[in-house]
Amino acid sequence: MTQPNDIRDLIDCWPSVAAFQQEMGLKYQTARKMHDRNSISPAHWPKLIEIAKVHGVEGVTFEWLSSLRQSGSDEAA
Repeated sequence: MTQPNDIRDLIDCWPSVAAFQQEMGLKYQTARKMHDRNSISPAHWPKLIEIAKVHGVEGVTFEWLSSLRQSGSDEAA
């Protein structure tokens, strides 16, 4: 799977927000807000990188997530 363009694109790699939420160990509303805001707090990055790797989603690294935040593609959540 190729590198997502942004956080929404990344979350959309799962069949649903609910599937993403379960794998991340989050409340549904939290995952929904992440998708809607196109943002994931750095506190969740380690788990996100781990599950993206398991699912074969390429390029999800601390550097990539940080670059999204710096470019404004990942607004503070």
